[in-house]
Amino acid sequence: MSSSTVYSLHYFNGRGRAEPIRLIFVQAGQKFEDLRHSPDEWAKLKSQMPLGQMPVLGIFNYINLFYL
Repeated sequence: MSSSTVYSLHYFNGRGRAEPIRLIFVQAGQKFEDLRHSPDEWAKLKSQMPLGQMPVLGIFNYINLFYL
């Protein structure tokens, strides 16, 4: 992706299902925002997330936002 693309990874504060994604970003030298949420924060964020589950990868490119 272009240099203006920003990635944000949402998951709980632990390894779990998001750890392979984190490792891939680090190995590739790609900067990303590692957003780790507590169970209390998750209760508030769940309704805003696609499918109401995590991990969620946000891809920001200029004004577009994509969640995977």
